[in-house]
This record gives sequence, structure tokens and C-alpha cells, in this order.
Amino acid sequence: MNKELNYSYNILYKIYVKNSYLSVELNNALYNMEDGVNKGLITKIVYGVVEHDIALEYIIKQFAQKFPSVETLVALKIGTYAGIFLNSIPKYTIVNELVEIVKRFNKNVSGFVNATLKNILNSKISFPNKDKNLEEYLSVKYSYPKWLIKTLFNYYDKETVLKILSTKITEFTHIRVNLAEITVDDFKKLLIKNEIKYQNSNLDFCLYVDYEKLLNYKSFSKYYVVQGLPSIITALNAVNDRSFNILDVCSAPGGKSVLMASLNKNQKVTACDLHMHRLELVKQYAKKYNIKNLTFMQNDATKLNQEFVNKFDSVLLDVPCSGSGVIVKKPDILINRKQENLNELVSIQKQILEISANYVKVGGIITYSTCSILPCENENILQEFLKSHTNFSVVPVNSYGINVKESDFGITFFPFTSQTEGFFIGRLIKNAN
Repeated sequence: MNKELNYSYNILYKIYVKNSYLSVELNNALYNMEDGVNKGLITKIVYGVVEHDIALEYIIKQFAQKFPSVETLVALKIGTYAGIFLNSIPKYTIVNELVEIVKRFNKNVSGFVNATLKNILNSKISFPNKDKNLEEYLSVKYSYPKWLIKTLFNYYDKETVLKILSTKITEFTHIRVNLAEITVDDFKKLLIKNEIKYQNSNLDFCLYVDYEKLLNYKSFSKYYVVQGLPSIITALNAVNDRSFNILDVCSAPGGKSVLMASLNKNQKVTACDLHMHRLELVKQYAKKYNIKNLTFMQNDATKLNQEFVNKFDSVLLDVPCSGSGVIVKKPDILINRKQENLNELVSIQKQILEISANYVKVGGIITYSTCSILPCENENILQEFLKSHTNFSVVPVNSYGINVKESDFGITFFPFTSQTEGFFIGRLIKNAN
């Protein structure tokens, strides 16, 4: 039995069939995996399949007369990726192992999987013609849905779109050191002693680390928090000397809430989320890092909560978004995402900002953020809001020295300039009427 292919299938099954998060399922699997398994190969397969999702479906459609169930399609995607893009496992092993895997849930499709994979791995593959259909070519080459490529071309020139699609950032994972448990220097010494590679971050209490190797040291988990650099900078911008009462409107999974609460123990942070099971994630997060000044409340951000009106010095709106900026790190965000989802999200973002404007005191700050690089979710939202809310005005955002694109309404992190995930942060102050 090829354990790497089996582990890869089990992880990808949860991502495609159960709609689980790639990073969560992969990290959980790696953390609990027995010794002797090639974790690097499993990571490469899992990320490779999701990153090449559209290309893999494009290839499979050339050889499958009838598109199979999702469970079977996952096996075909693994086989196609491993045989065409990876080339580190013998083709006969790929086919035989995946046939055995699909037999576990449906013996009737084993023959189909066997024949289809053999045809794919022994045939010349054709791809879209760049000159005849640029959007389809880019969609298959970079595995971005055509609707998203069209949207990018609506806002950016061809050179910028190509940079957005092709840029890869460091494979290291960004973490912040839990200063309540260890100093940065002492944590670095631990990394060096155990030959775990790291790079410095723009923030002095953060690092980029070889996370796959760091996971092998379970006793180190209390010393660090996995959190993207733009996410941390968003939280830092939502906290200032006058922010004694902070509301995080869409807090799950809790990284920003926990960081804001840890920055000043005298501050009170209220973490909210629509769903109780997501709020539980924030509670677990806070408990793990012994955060006491954080309270939790289930709340619908699109409906006015009279209890919150004019109560907070700072309100953080990390609103639901398309995730177009974090595809470089979270390729699974594109699975099942459609154009109509973007339209729905823009409507929700406007609602949340409109409602949350009631919660901030005069002189208080709203920090609006998304992990998107689409202006329709960012600058356009704030611009439209300010036209009808003359008692609010824009205040500067601290980029902490990172190369960002500045606009009249905030800053945008682009992977090709900032070497971080794509992100937007805007800040508004509430003035007296």
C-alpha cells in the first residue's frame, strides 16, 4: 500500500466532499501521522491537486465521456496530478493504488478509474490555445475560474493580471511568537537548535518558518500562533491608545481577536460571529493562549444590535469576502466559488458596514478589511459608504513598511509587490454630526 497516496486521498476527500479547509485537514493529518511517511510528498500532492484543480478537470474531461461523482473525481485528479505534474511515483503504482482506493467506496467504478487513468498517463495532453482564447488559456494554466479572470481584467491591465495569476510567495509559513510564553530570541534559538529554518518578518515579533518541520515539535505549539502578516497588521491598525473597548464583528476563527486582546490586558475585546460553532473556534483559540479579556457573543452582523450602539472605541470589520487575495496560500478557496457568490458577498459587505457604523463612538475608528484584491469589495464599498455618511472620514493605515498600493480609501497588499497574501485595509473615523 502506498501510504502517501492513501493519506492524500483521505485529506482531499474531506476538502472536496466535506468542504473542509485544506490547511486544517492537512495540518491535522500531518500532526497525527505515524513516523516513516513522506509528509513532504503528501503536502505536495494535496496542494498540487487543489492548485491545479481546473487544469486537472480540463484534462480529465478529454478522456472521460461521463463526468464521475466527486469521490471518484478526487481519485482521478490525484492520479492525473501525480502522473503528469509530479513524476515522482511510478505510473503503475499510481493507477493500481487509486483503483484500490475507489474500490473501498464503489467497486463498480474501479474499471472506469483504471482505464481513464491509463489513457491520461499514456497520452499526449492538449491545452487551450493562448491566441484563440486568452481567458480560457489563463484559466487552465493558472487554475483560476474564467469569471474571476474576467473580473480581474475589469480592474487591472494585462501585465498586472498576469502578475496576480503567476506570483508565488515564500513556502514558509508566517507566525507570530507568543510573547506571553517566550521571547523572540529564545524562540529563534529553539529553531536553530532543532534545525528548523526561518526568515525574519517585517514585524519584530513575527517570523516565517518551515512549518512542516515545526509541526514535528508538538511541545513548541504554545510558543507561536500561525497568522498571516496582513491579518496581524489589520489587528494592529484596529488597536490604539484610545481603544479600550473593541468589537470584532466577524471574529472567527479568532486570530485578530486574540491578538488584539493580548496587546493590552486592560482592553476589553468582544468577539462576535453569526454561527455558534464558529464562535467556539474563537473560544478554543483564546483558551489555548490564556486570553482573559475577551468575551464572546453570537450575533448577526447584518442586523442592528441595540446593545452595541455607540458603545465601542474601535470596531473591526474583517468581512466575508471572495478570498481573491489569498488564493496563493489557500487555493481551496476557489472550489465551488461562482460569480453570483461575489455579487452576494458585496451586498453583505455593504450591510455589515452600514450596521456597524452605529456601534462606534464619536472619535472612534472602524477598521474595514478583506482578504480580497477586488476593488468592488474594498475601495468601492468605502467610497459608496462615505457618500451617504458625511460624519465619517478616512484616516491613514499603517502598512508597517510593506510595499503596498495606496488609494484614497486604504491600502492593498498584492503578492507580487508585498510578498504576502493579497489584502485590503481601510480605516474610518466617526466625527461629530
